[in-house]
Amino acid sequence: MRRTWWSVGLAGGLLVVAQGRPADPDLPARGDRPDAIFVQVQAEPKGKEPPKAKEPPKAKEPDVIARTDVSQEAPESFFTRMMGDWIGTYYAEQIVTLPGTQFTTRTLTTTRRTTQLVLVNGELVPVPVIVTVPIGTQTTAAPTLVTTVARVPVLSRGAFKIGENESPIPEDRFILTYNGYSGVPGALPSQAGSIFDTTPGLPISSAFAQTRGGIRARQPVLVTQDLIAGGSPTLVQTIVPSPNTFVHREVIGFEKTLFDGVASVGVRAPFFQQQGDGSLAGSDFGDLTFVFKYLAWTNGPDALTAGLAVTAPTGPAIQTVEGDIHSTILQPFVGARVQSGDLFALAFSSVAFPTDSRDVTIMFNDLAVGFVMNVSDPAGLVRWVAPTAEVHVTTPLTHRNGSGPISVPDLVVLTEGVEVGFGSGTSVNLGVAVPVTGPRPFDLEAIFQLNFRY
Repeated sequence: MRRTWWSVGLAGGLLVVAQGRPADPDLPARGDRPDAIFVQVQAEPKGKEPPKAKEPPKAKEPDVIARTDVSQEAPESFFTRMMGDWIGTYYAEQIVTLPGTQFTTRTLTTTRRTTQLVLVNGELVPVPVIVTVPIGTQTTAAPTLVTTVARVPVLSRGAFKIGENESPIPEDRFILTYNGYSGVPGALPSQAGSIFDTTPGLPISSAFAQTRGGIRARQPVLVTQDLIAGGSPTLVQTIVPSPNTFVHREVIGFEKTLFDGVASVGVRAPFFQQQGDGSLAGSDFGDLTFVFKYLAWTNGPDALTAGLAVTAPTGPAIQTVEGDIHSTILQPFVGARVQSGDLFALAFSSVAFPTDSRDVTIMFNDLAVGFVMNVSDPAGLVRWVAPTAEVHVTTPLTHRNGSGPISVPDLVVLTEGVEVGFGSGTSVNLGVAVPVTGPRPFDLEAIFQLNFRY
């Protein structure tokens, strides 16, 4: 019945449209004789020119709010991108197993006969006695594994920070990124009162000094033990050197424009591998990050964007002494691009809010400056080169100074590099990053980023 009423309504609508449509003036109605048509032409008065036809009003130029189809109109060098610095400078308080060395120092003794004056009946009388005299020490070393509480870097969240291989301009592209981090501390001493002791003046055996090339200070050392073994005083020291590791991280993803280039959506999928000893080594798939970007204003190469990055807990959970933590991270951000001649600047500012209160809220502020050099004609392989310098500031807003199971240090990192444009739509970023404040999450970062626009 409902389908019948739909059919009747559709037919009635078509009839109404047909009746309301004006008749064709060139075709007379059927059965009617066309009347004669008289055309009266009025003569123009002499001495007056015929009035000029009015020019149609010029269309008002639209206000510049958002560039339409930026990817089609902008030159290739318009899409310079910020390289970034992020390794995942989260530190989680975990129970880890680390390789160490246990040094046992036994005091060697001998006996000798001597006399002591003893008061007997009010008189001092020499009495023969045997005393134990130390003649040296003997140190032995043995490898051991130590299970303890320490702070270890968290790598599973990957490149979720917005200022990583990103431009304020929405674009269509595929992403392939590699980051290598050297000198990553596999474990840091935990809070004050832990079993780690980094006092520089703590005695360290000569055997340990020789095995470490004479470096004695600031190595994590477990609390020493004094005991009696076999009747001789014995000192036991278990030393756990700070384990430095090397971290590899790869990111694959894409970005797709929407609404004629005014907005875009992107996906980042990270992988990581950590080389280390004990329980520090491992590899896994990290958390997926979805980036939603909207181009709020643009004027030529200058642009202002806003958006949201959402990091979903798809990777492994963060293990802590207070249980596993696996937050979803909401990261609203604003970005900007300005250009004057060949000089340009990129900026991002964002705040990452976790859904778990035990996690850390972080503010990121990033700035990049550079200039574009066109090095060949449009038919050449290398089209342009853009040297770039960046500064990245990370500021924890909660759980400062290691007050929670997860902490983030205040950090400033400098990044230097160059972006090279190849052919039509392909560009490569090559760079290095160095932390300039501590504790340093790494010594040196190597950056390779490939972007292919489609």
